Formats: sequence, structure tokens, C-alpha cells
Amino acid sequence: MRIRSSTFVASKSRNFHSSNILVHQFPHQARLEGVSVLGDDVTIGDEIYVNGGSILPHKSINANVTEPQIIIKTSHRILFYSTQPKPTSIEKEIFPFMANDGELHTFDLEGFWMDVGQPKDFLTGTCLYLSHLQKRHPEALTNPTLDYVYKGNVLVDPTAKIGKDCRIGPNVVIGPNVVVGDGVRLQRCVIMEGAKVKDFAWVHSSIVGWHSTVGRW
Repeated sequence: MRIRSSTFVASKSRNFHSSNILVHQFPHQARLEGVSVLGDDVTIGDEIYVNGGSILPHKSINANVTEPQIIIKTSHRILFYSTQPKPTSIEKEIFPFMANDGELHTFDLEGFWMDVGQPKDFLTGTCLYLSHLQKRHPEALTNPTLDYVYKGNVLVDPTAKIGKDCRIGPNVVIGPNVVVGDGVRLQRCVIMEGAKVKDFAWVHSSIVGWHSTVGRW
């Protein structure tokens, strides 16, 4: 059976408490702040589990996707490991114990992974996704031969209106019902639904929110 990239397959374990978690393998060592890291196989007794800002020992990061059953199982672990009711971090206070007890298994996520909780990371993730489309599904992107497309990786909703003499790209997403004026320059940005970018504005490395307006230059 051929499994598509990014498909999460939960293996059936003989242990009822065992759970599966999606992880992503990095091609090189990287420093990441505020994330939980898992090694190659958490069923191994000498597994390394690292939290926050450490060099990844096995280049494998928790991709924050688990099977639904883990929520039920985790509630029992919280009751077992917590001495009193309090806010609990599943990554820092539950998963390490489950890994140590051999109750946590991993499935590798192929392709790319990005935590997009911060605006700058959202833009980086957008660039990764557009690059993915360019390589795997170029037909999903806006026709690169259009006059306003510059260096490709541009995704424009069909309902958006683009003015004359614009230069858009690389790495730009324009949402539904967006109005872009004449002579606008857009690069590495996301323009969300209903926004307006007026004549000759220059938007770079930015997220323009829903129904917002960027004034003219």
C-alpha cells in the first residue's frame, strides 16, 4: 500500500494506553524556541525528550498532531501525574512520562512543517506552502505569464481585482474580493479577504487583515 506524504496513520498497539503522535524530521540541526522535541522512536527505553530552545538531538519535532484518542488517555495521565488541579502542559508534563513508560509512538510527517502561531512564522509558512504548490501543483498558482506576476509563487483569488502596472511576487497570497490599485508592489505578503491596497502602495513582509485598507503612496 502506498501512503501519501503527510498522511497520519495511527498504528494499533497491543497496549491500550499507547498513543500516536506526528513528528517531523529536520534535515539539519536547528534551534527552536518554545517547542517540544521527540526523538526518532519514543518506544526505545533510552529516548531523549527535550523542551524549549535546545539543539534537536534526533532532528525530530512534535508536529502537534495526535490521534483523537490521546485526549482521553491524556486526561488519565494528568490525574495520575498531577497532585492538584492546575493548568497543565501536555508537551512538558504528560508526553515525557508517556514516552518514558513506552506509551507514545511516532509517525513521520514528510514534506514540510511550520509553527505559524506568530505573524513572521505565518509568512514563512506561507512561503513554504507556495513553494510546495509550485513543485507539486503549479496549476493551482496564478499564471506566471500574467503581466503583474513577478518571479512567481503568487496565488490570487479569482474574485480579486488587480489594477494596472502592478508588480506582485514572489510569495504573495491575495484573498477573495481584494482590490489592488494601480502601480502597487506586493512582495512576501498575505492580503486577506476584502482588503484594499490603494494606488502605488508598497507592501512587503506583511499580513493585511480582513477588510483593511492600505493607503496610497
